[in-house]
Amino acid sequence: IFLKCGGETLADNLGTYLARMEQPRYLTGMVAAAVSQSGQLGFVAMPPNPEVIREINAFTLGARSINPEVRVQVAWMTAGYEPSQEIQLGQSLIAAGCDVLSHHTDSPQIVQLAQDAGVFAIGYHSDMSSLGQDAHLTACMHRWDRFYTDTVTAVLNDTWQSTHTWQGFAGGMVALAPLNEIIPPSVRQQVGEQQVLFLTEQSSPFSGPIYDQQGVLRVAAEEVLSDQDQQQMDWWVAGVEADLPQDMDSLG
Repeated sequence: IFLKCGGETLADNLGTYLARMEQPRYLTGMVAAAVSQSGQLGFVAMPPNPEVIREINAFTLGARSINPEVRVQVAWMTAGYEPSQEIQLGQSLIAAGCDVLSHHTDSPQIVQLAQDAGVFAIGYHSDMSSLGQDAHLTACMHRWDRFYTDTVTAVLNDTWQSTHTWQGFAGGMVALAPLNEIIPPSVRQQVGEQQVLFLTEQSSPFSGPIYDQQGVLRVAAEEVLSDQDQQQMDWWVAGVEADLPQDMDSLG
C-alpha cells in the first residue's frame, strides 16, 4: 500500500492525502493583522502551485477580516528549501515595510530572521517558538499521527480502500500553535471562535463574498468555493500583491 501526500492519482494500492492548511492559514492571517502596525504583511513562498496560492489567499482573507486595508506582499523562492534565499527574501520584505512575515517553506529561517530583525513571524509545519520567542506569534502545524494510525490499522485489518483524503481541524490533520501573549485578547477570542467553526465544519476560509485582485466577485455571499475550485486555484484574492506565471497550466 502506498500513499502520496498531495497527489492526484489513485490506484488499487495507492491513495493520497493532504491537510486543509488553509484553515490555520486563515487564523494566522487574523493574528498577523492584529499586531501589524504597518498594515503590510510579508509571505515567503516556494514556487507557485494551487496549494501555495490557496494558502496565501486564505492568509490574506483572514488578515483582512481583522483589517480590511491589509496588504500581503509575496516573495517567491526557487525551491522549497533554500535557507539563504529565505533570508534574502525575508530581508527584502522587511525593507519594503512588512512587519509580520509568514512562509510556505521547509526551514525555520523566517522565524529566526524575524527574531533578529525585531519583527514578527508566523511559523509553518510545527511550533517554532523556541527559535524566536519574541517574534513567533503562532504557527500552522501539520498533524499526521491520527491519519497514519488509522491508515495502518485499516491496512492491518484489510479494510483499507484507495481514496483522496483532505481534512482539516475536524479530521485532526492541522493545528494552531499557542498564541503569543502580545495578541490582543479580543482577537484571541475571535481566533478561537473561528477555529471552532472550522472544527465543526460550519465555516470555510473561502466563504463568500470574495473578490479577486481585480475586484471581480469570485464567490458570492452565502456561497463557498468548491473543493474542486480550491484545488485548481489560479487567482489572487483582493489584498495580495503578487504576480502569477503567464502559463497557469504549468502549475502542478
